Amino acid sequence: MKEGVCLNLYMDLNQKHHGVLLYEWILNTVKKEKFLGATVFKAIAGCGKSGKIKEEHFVELGGKVPVMVSLVVTKEQKTLFLSLLDEEKINLFFTESIINFSNS
Repeated sequence: MKEGVCLNLYMDLNQKHHGVLLYEWILNTVKKEKFLGATVFKAIAGCGKSGKIKEEHFVELGGKVPVMVSLVVTKEQKTLFLSLLDEEKINLFFTESIINFSNS
């Protein structure tokens, strides 16, 4: 087993960065930098510090529903990824957990 980090990044489904959906930008960055991996989870509803409930309605088909991108990275990759977010001026709420993983 190896020690690494799990970063859970939270955003809106339609949030964009340079015209690209933010979760797609993150996945492209993971691929480009050869990080261990990432998965995107779409929520059916969520509530943040504003107290406003965000949920998907049939009429909207997308919009402001929450998305979580879960990254599994080494400590070095975490440092690089967070510096890339800073360089790109991307401000996200995220959580960080120390994990043990095996890629065998």
